[in-house]
Amino acid sequence: MTSSVDHSVLLEEVQHKLAIYYQALAGRRVHLVPLAEDEMKTPPPDTGSTVRLPPKQASDQWYKLAVSHRAAHYEAGTFGFSFSTPGLYFDSLRPQSLEKIPVYDGDSELDWFFRLFARREMALDLFNVLEDFRIDEWAARRYRGLREIFVNTQRSELGRRPDITLMPPRQAFAEAIVRLSLNDRSASFGVSRILKTPAAWAVGVMEALGQPGASVEDSAEATIRLYHLLSGLPNVDVPGAESALISLSEPEIPINGMLWPKEWPEPDPVHLEGDQVLEVNFEPVSYREQLGFWLRNYAPSAPPELQSIFTFREMPSKAKATMNDDTLAMQDDEFEQDLQRPLKPLPHDHGFDDEAHEHSSESIHSHDPSVFLYPEWDYQKSLYLRDWCALREQNLVGADQNQLFDETIRRNSHLIPKIMQVIESIAPENLRRVYRMPYGDDLDIDACIDSVTDLFAGVGSSENVYSSRERISRDVAVAFLLDLSASTAESIASDRRTDSTTGQTLTRRIIDIEKESMMLLLAVTSKIGDAVGIYGFSGTGRDHVEFYCLKEFRDHFSQEVINRISALNPVHTTRMAPAIRHSIRKLARQESQTKILMIISDGRPFDIDYGIEYGEEFMLDYAVQDTRKALDEARISGVRPFLLTVDEQGNDYLREMCNYMGYEILTDVSQLPMRIVSLYRELRAV
Repeated sequence: MTSSVDHSVLLEEVQHKLAIYYQALAGRRVHLVPLAEDEMKTPPPDTGSTVRLPPKQASDQWYKLAVSHRAAHYEAGTFGFSFSTPGLYFDSLRPQSLEKIPVYDGDSELDWFFRLFARREMALDLFNVLEDFRIDEWAARRYRGLREIFVNTQRSELGRRPDITLMPPRQAFAEAIVRLSLNDRSASFGVSRILKTPAAWAVGVMEALGQPGASVEDSAEATIRLYHLLSGLPNVDVPGAESALISLSEPEIPINGMLWPKEWPEPDPVHLEGDQVLEVNFEPVSYREQLGFWLRNYAPSAPPELQSIFTFREMPSKAKATMNDDTLAMQDDEFEQDLQRPLKPLPHDHGFDDEAHEHSSESIHSHDPSVFLYPEWDYQKSLYLRDWCALREQNLVGADQNQLFDETIRRNSHLIPKIMQVIESIAPENLRRVYRMPYGDDLDIDACIDSVTDLFAGVGSSENVYSSRERISRDVAVAFLLDLSASTAESIASDRRTDSTTGQTLTRRIIDIEKESMMLLLAVTSKIGDAVGIYGFSGTGRDHVEFYCLKEFRDHFSQEVINRISALNPVHTTRMAPAIRHSIRKLARQESQTKILMIISDGRPFDIDYGIEYGEEFMLDYAVQDTRKALDEARISGVRPFLLTVDEQGNDYLREMCNYMGYEILTDVSQLPMRIVSLYRELRAV
């Protein structure tokens, strides 16, 4: 007697891990919700705060792929579409002006694009397939560990596709496009001969769209071309038409070599009774979401609202039937959380050659003077992996931001007296006043008089007209290390206000509060004379850890420092350990007796390849243990580390990670500036 063992995985078993994984990739928190049984055939749409997945799958690899695909839409720029921006691989067929396109308040630029088409639902479905294909190819290049999962899952999906040989020409062509999006290049099909040339052109379009550097604008151009081919085919069997063996392997002509139609938008179609027979159905791919339900308007000037979701078709009746008072109440809650998503797609610079971005399993070598190699602690083997992480120092150059600094001071004017009281409680020991300085906290009257006298005498006047209090010996050095992961782009729901001029709702992001905190801190600590360094970090794999030098210890508080801090943007994941090790290196060069490292973060350490060789179930623990080891190294080297996080779930990992060192969970992000200053005094006094 044989028995079968069910190796399938329940969503609830991997829900927490997947949510962290999604946040690390997309920079957004979401709820992962299992689909109800009656939702499986026609799932309701995802929202900005909720991702709906089947409650059970054959393996956790399927879930990882589904979550990665959804998250990649944010980093790869799906929602950053610009109507006027050309694609990289296609000549632009979009009109140069909006003169003939209806434009309404609240439109996104994707709204404008879909108004080019007479059959907008077909164009939207086609765009979904093409953009999903681009995203899959992008993610498979960016995240090496996903490549094999993509290959296996797509092969499985192809095995479940409907029979293309039984379809009329237009429907068969739509199915061929979906198959091409799943990298089906080897099969041949016996279909109507009239598909032979369109299929060859489609292969060329898809090959271009799958190249490194292809953008959402390329997907739009590909949509125009394949829409033209699709709409020109009959959607009924042609009597007497010959069949032929069609291959999806080689393009017939270059994609820009065909005379594509130039006149867009199309005239509105004439609807005839029974013309529903012309409609086509793009049978969905199970691990991809249905973007057509929830393509969003990402306006940088204001957070998108739930009503900015646009739909070109009604929600399926089954999904409608599930809407009740409880569901609506839940959506109200989701709306509040929805406001926390990024205001615009997040930049991440790997260059266009994604193929060159590999995460190898060997030590890294580099002769670039801006790259520093650091070991990594493998807690599974209890040993250091030599030269395992490559950290690159980045020097930001920002435009003058006097206005931003003034706005920061004005917005926090109620805090300034409290901050000054805290700072002034620190005894100004070993300070002396230095005169004729190019910077300082007061004017040097004698130097000012000499400068004016020289000016009237016609000789060059000196700009060294300030005096400053400086330590004879600097006893304290403090390095601030800022988390610049993608999730710092989340808006703060409790910090919304209405612009009195435009009436728009404005929010600040976590990273905005971090920047304000550093500006306020520098404005007041310059009076003490401590050595202060400010740095930011993020990462995308062990070979691409970014370390931003915002203020070196030798730098004085200046307009240039303000500009660097102002130029900060969220980047990617939270690979904290190499950034800690590099900060230790910075502090080691300081002669101060007291050395402090204050880390300001919004989430747990995580990166796309942390401990990946041990399997996904070890990735989170691996990241925590490597970070814990780096913090231990700080203490051993004489540095006092402290971690301040705004992650409300921080207790889940901080007790283990911080291991006898100080940490604090700040539940109200808006209190960050005052709390940083207070901690500065407390840590300095220990």
